[in-house]
Amino acid sequence: GKVEFADGRYGFVSCKYYTKPKYSGLKYCLLATKNAGLTWDTISFTPAGRFFYMAFADSLRGIAFHIDECYKKSMVKTADGGRTWSMMDELQGHVGNPHLMPSGFGCLGDGDELFFTSDYGETWDSIPSPLRYIRAIQFLNREIGFISDGYEDVGILKTVDGGISWDTISK
Repeated sequence: GKVEFADGRYGFVSCKYYTKPKYSGLKYCLLATKNAGLTWDTISFTPAGRFFYMAFADSLRGIAFHIDECYKKSMVKTADGGRTWSMMDELQGHVGNPHLMPSGFGCLGDGDELFFTSDYGETWDSIPSPLRYIRAIQFLNREIGFISDGYEDVGILKTVDGGISWDTISK
């Protein structure tokens, strides 16, 4: 599963579990907390399927990579705290973790491209990625960001100009 906190109080967890008896079926769920993880509530959501990566700007607005029951990959968004999700785009290739900030700025890596939004995922612009596979992405603001492919040979790359250029800072 994936744990994502929008702030110090609101958080979400995607999870899977097996139904009884004797683990007869695999089910997926989405949990949410409003009190920094003291209690968690199950959220009923549509469409059915599994969330692999997700990012929330606040307690209501988020984006996620979703695989439905027929294994169709899509990028989805929510504006109601995860209760309903609408499709945004078909995905091709491997997709890295998205990142979404309270200002509406967000980014994600998909194959050999980096995508940026300034309106909570309504629209996206893309630029070439310096990596073929992006495992992690995090921006501190619109200019300063970090990406990694998760392998030791590339390490961590940093940009100070919104992704125009990248420097290796760690291997």
